[in-house]
Amino acid sequence: MKLETVDYLADNAAEQFVKSLRETGFGVLKNHPIPKELVESIYENWQAFFNSDRKTSFSYNVETQDAIFHQRFQKSPKAIQLKT
Repeated sequence: MKLETVDYLADNAAEQFVKSLRETGFGVLKNHPIPKELVESIYENWQAFFNSDRKTSFSYNVETQDAIFHQRFQKSPKAIQLKT
């Protein structure tokens, strides 16, 4: 499935967003009520976290299956482009 942008204001937004998450692992929303400044702040904080050594403190937990999958465990590097 191609990653599609879901219009938050559409009647079927919830269904389309869940479908995107299930089929691609990602969801992209437009026309959402979250202020642009807050979205940018989230991206900046995540970037700072991933640029730090703190990310290595979150290895895979077998019991809870929680983890941040570090690049050293990936077969090939991945890139995500974020737009606000």
